[in-house]
Amino acid sequence: MARVPSRGTDQFVLRFPEGMREGLKEAAEKNGRSMNAEILTRLEEYEGLNLRDGETLAAFVGRLQDDLDNARHANTVLRDQVPDFPPGLMERINRAAVEHRRSRAEEIVQALEAAFPLPPTPQADAFISYWDRFLGEEGSNADAKTGPDAKIIANMRKMVEFVRAESEAGRGEGAIDRFWTLHYRNEAGDLVPRSASKS
Repeated sequence: MARVPSRGTDQFVLRFPEGMREGLKEAAEKNGRSMNAEILTRLEEYEGLNLRDGETLAAFVGRLQDDLDNARHANTVLRDQVPDFPPGLMERINRAAVEHRRSRAEEIVQALEAAFPLPPTPQADAFISYWDRFLGEEGSNADAKTGPDAKIIANMRKMVEFVRAESEAGRGEGAIDRFWTLHYRNEAGDLVPRSASKS
């Protein structure tokens, strides 16, 4: 007796090319499901693919194969360019990467950045040097802590510390402009981050 489809289920009559029905039946048996479930599973998998507009499955597979070939080629080129590491170095890098919760590549980049820091930026260094000297002299003045210039001096200290941190991170160029992009002086004369409300 033929199975009666359940109510509320969409029905669709499908004609298979010769041989496809038998192939689906074998695959369904192998996967332990009905032919209907096998077809639905394949449709769901197809929907999950990242197909471009109008792209066929064959074109998609071809694109994936091209991407894979390109990745293999890039890997071969990189492998040819990577020097032989001294014994034990890669193990030390791996241990450090695990300890710092970074990938091996990130750990290598961090080590190289620490070993070869960017040269200091002359403009930022001159700014820091001048204001360190000025603030050092003014900071010893009792009026600098409570007098009318106290806010100005406190603001300049914030700016010098920002520029110093940027310079040490290799971003000294343009640090003064970035400081003013990130801060503004409110009506009371205090420096406030731009993300804070201006009210």
